[in-house]
Amino acid sequence: DIEHVNLVTETYKHDHQPFSYECRITTRKGKNKIIYAAGKVVLDDENKIIKTYGVIQDITSRKKAEAALHKSETNLRTIFNNTDVSYVLLDADLNILSFNHHANNRFEVQSLGALAEGKYFIDCLAEDKKNISAERCRKVLNGEYINYETNFINRNGSVSWNYMTCNFMRLR
Repeated sequence: DIEHVNLVTETYKHDHQPFSYECRITTRKGKNKIIYAAGKVVLDDENKIIKTYGVIQDITSRKKAEAALHKSETNLRTIFNNTDVSYVLLDADLNILSFNHHANNRFEVQSLGALAEGKYFIDCLAEDKKNISAERCRKVLNGEYINYETNFINRNGSVSWNYMTCNFMRLR
């Protein structure tokens, strides 16, 4: 990190602009920490630096928490995308928040096109499924737990049967 800090220092000495950076340090007691530094320069009448001032904040715990969250999200995403169960997560307006590969493949096999985040879920369904699916979604939003079997016509004309489970989960 010394090269990065030296580059920041040379840059603010040249352009006199406010600066900020993150870097790793080792304390006198041998502890490794991550800090955030931000500062400004003070110039005299001849545009020469008189002094620099700023703040340094220990962000080690935040960085560790971010790394743990990233690892957790990566693990969850791996499980989410490597199961033989289709998942489509919707918001309260029935827009797609997320979906796994299996769900997207099912929609493509049924010639319904690819799923897309932000897309209104009911628009992704076959015409004969839209009304009943919208009604089921309304029930789920009102707290009902719904499961049922339904069939879909695949691109090749064959019929696939699926067991569907729908429930409401409030995300925090």
